[in-house]
Amino acid sequence: MSEEAQKPERFGDFEVVGRLGAGGMATLYVARRADEPTPVPVAIKVVHQHLSADWEAMRWFIDEALISIRIRHPNVVRVDELGEQSGLYYLVMEYVHGASLAQLLAALGRRGKRLDPWLSAWIVARIAEGLHAAHELRGDEGELLGVIHRDISPQNVLLSHEGEVKLVDFGIAKARGRAERTREGELRGKIRYLAPEQVAGGPQDRRVDLFALGVVLWEMLTQRRLYASLSQEELLEAIRDPRAERPSQYQTDIPPGLEGFVLNCIAAKPEERPQTAEVMWHELDDFLRGAPEGFDGAKSLAALMQDVLGEALLASLRALPPELAQAAGIDLVEPTLPRVRRDETGKLILPEPTVEAPKTGRSAAAKSAPAGQKPGEVVLWVVAAVVAIGAFLGAAWFVLGEG
Repeated sequence: MSEEAQKPERFGDFEVVGRLGAGGMATLYVARRADEPTPVPVAIKVVHQHLSADWEAMRWFIDEALISIRIRHPNVVRVDELGEQSGLYYLVMEYVHGASLAQLLAALGRRGKRLDPWLSAWIVARIAEGLHAAHELRGDEGELLGVIHRDISPQNVLLSHEGEVKLVDFGIAKARGRAERTREGELRGKIRYLAPEQVAGGPQDRRVDLFALGVVLWEMLTQRRLYASLSQEELLEAIRDPRAERPSQYQTDIPPGLEGFVLNCIAAKPEERPQTAEVMWHELDDFLRGAPEGFDGAKSLAALMQDVLGEALLASLRALPPELAQAAGIDLVEPTLPRVRRDETGKLILPEPTVEAPKTGRSAAAKSAPAGQKPGEVVLWVVAAVVAIGAFLGAAWFVLGEG
């Protein structure tokens, strides 16, 4: 049996209860602190044993941990602990119930649907909030560390079943003082989201992340890949001199102002883009003030997750031990999430207005949930901060239409 197929019993103070998946660098487990009377699920990412002797790979992993542990923001997956056991290095991380943005887009694509533009803008604003926290990370002496994520993509955005948005994976982040293993001519990150200066090998700063986030928003609005159908060589050439088409060429319902914002984010020259993620999220929040009355990003996202991914996520959940499932809220029985409907075109999924449920003698657990949630119908899936295991989260990346 391979090392990736085995399930260790413990890592430090944590008892492993399930295996979530594996990628080229690490295996991901769900675990609980063994001595806690009230169990709380965590995720543990364990570097493959055959890589533990690779000093270069381990230095990269440790550097990532040192960056991630410092970041404390609701829109960034929390990393709590770096450990080593019997030569295996591991990270203990926040456990997120939901799916990646890539998985949500894939599921929508299979239905011939796409995200509501207002919800797309709200999701990207929340990513930008978390990204700004990383960019502004400071060291022990208060010095700016100059963190650049360098791998902003739908695979590295987690969406919880409660409508939370969290950035993950600082595995190839660049920061002052960090070991650099990029060889000449080697590109780090997913090619489709690279900024022109990354492909050209020029100086890079936080604005490469803003470019990548702009590409993510472009794809969310159009439900297709930017520069679709290009070979890798053609794609690199297109990135060096980006001339992105307007999203309105593919979708006619893009709200005024949002299209220009997206095109600014993916401008070829860094000085023509928003200069910080903070500017980006504030501009999007200003835009969202014009959203339809009653729009609530978190509620809309939670409703969409339930409608599009509910069955698959619930089916995967059943492997969890009952006490961890209960700690995550699986025992609630009335749907807390607003119902969803299709718009007139049938292509957008929109939340219905919430109706307060009549007061009943519900259990204490049910009373702790928002009105209308059914225990047993909550969508719960385990997707934790995956660093350098893009194959696990990215396997479900959407295949977009070519026409």
